Amino acid sequence: MYCYEYHEFLIDPFKLKIIKQQIFICVLFVFSVSIVVRPQIKFASCLNSFGQPEVIEQFFNAALNQRTTAEKITRFASFPDYLMIHLKKFTLREDWVPIKLDVSVDMPEEINIEYLRGNGPQEGENLLPETSDAPPAFVFDENIMSELTNMGFPPEACKRAIFFTKNKSLNDATNWLMEHISDPDFSSPFEQPGTEINSEFLPNEEAAAMIMSMGFERNHVIAALKATENNLDRALDWIMSHGPEEIFTAELTTEQPAKNNKPAFRDGKGIYKLLAFVSHMGSSSTVGHYVCHIKKEERWVIFNDEKVAVSQNPPTDLGYLYVYKRVSNDQI
Repeated sequence: MYCYEYHEFLIDPFKLKIIKQQIFICVLFVFSVSIVVRPQIKFASCLNSFGQPEVIEQFFNAALNQRTTAEKITRFASFPDYLMIHLKKFTLREDWVPIKLDVSVDMPEEINIEYLRGNGPQEGENLLPETSDAPPAFVFDENIMSELTNMGFPPEACKRAIFFTKNKSLNDATNWLMEHISDPDFSSPFEQPGTEINSEFLPNEEAAAMIMSMGFERNHVIAALKATENNLDRALDWIMSHGPEEIFTAELTTEQPAKNNKPAFRDGKGIYKLLAFVSHMGSSSTVGHYVCHIKKEERWVIFNDEKVAVSQNPPTDLGYLYVYKRVSNDQI
């Protein structure tokens, strides 16, 4: 009886049409559901990248009294009671358009960064002199300078082009000028990096924080604020319109003289537990909404403007600012 009914059901054209319609609806439903696929990144990989050597071009070596290529490694001199970690999810494309990196970072509940502690100069390493003579003046190729000025370019802009292309060729200098012709300081007086007299500059911290929230590094932001006299709008335009060479030049002029009275910092073991994180909701770097999760009494609480509630499944992998608290209060 059951076999006969099953066979009859399959060959009935009307019932077969209904089955096909139901299958078609199910397929449409499956494909209409938007599935977000994000790259998975381990936080340990981010830490390893942070601790890797970084090459610095055109570094002025005080011991050699000339510019060389240097290697920089970042280490911690001390570990604070609270550690803030900024994941650079806001960045720039090659055409300087700001974007947000929609990635998932596996942030652990507990981290140990003791291996990133700095232990001073290592065997075979010598500290550079604290003070030295000014870097040697750059000698501009007179032939390239003459050709560029004959083309109608401002002399100060020609100096910039020749300096940053290292007297290589007329073609390289011309290309540099064409690429930077819209820079605000294109024809302003040129000063060789490292030869300027440093003056005390206090950046507008509120403006700096707003620009850094877009993913720019603090030293770049300070250079932009100094170049624009702490004007937020002009500083943002400056940092967006300047290439790496100009930013590097401006950074050298913002360095402050070293002071003897070094402040004392609390130090302890570099073992931390996750306490809070801030998330940016939205796919764009220019718009969106911010929410905060804080762990209170072993429960995660979400703060969304005036709304506060217990969070059952906090998205710890989608934040971009994280606050960790030291596990032990033992001081070093």
